[in-house]
Amino acid sequence: MTRKTVSTITDTELTALYDLLEARGPAADPLATFSVPLAQPKERHRKGGAGHMYTPENTVAAEEAIGWAFKAAARNHQPDKGRYGLHITVAGANAATDVDNLEKLVMDGLQGQVYKNDRQVDELYIRRLPGRVRRTEVTVYRIEEG
Repeated sequence: MTRKTVSTITDTELTALYDLLEARGPAADPLATFSVPLAQPKERHRKGGAGHMYTPENTVAAEEAIGWAFKAAARNHQPDKGRYGLHITVAGANAATDVDNLEKLVMDGLQGQVYKNDRQVDELYIRRLPGRVRRTEVTVYRIEEG
């Protein structure tokens, strides 16, 4: 297969790539699959009264919920330096929400629980679905090096 830059990929090729990723799905033997009843993006840091930056409470709470849900699904896992993949489906998020902010919330919530640093994520699939029920489903899987 010839390597193409993003600017030269046709809509047909992009659709075929998405179909391939969706068909492949997460690894056959996931490390954990879990769901949390939220569908929100990671909010930007804010400047406090003394000029200090802080993370909004809603974001902190959502990241903690994601971390706890993973811990419940993979009780004996300890964060390591391995390589990982994530398959994320977010239902009920606002259509105007950037999907990169949805995935960043999940990736940051899993940091320190699955991996030591989110740079260890080599594969990422995210899908935003319409709907009234707000839910984020995540499958975490290892990527074998070699």
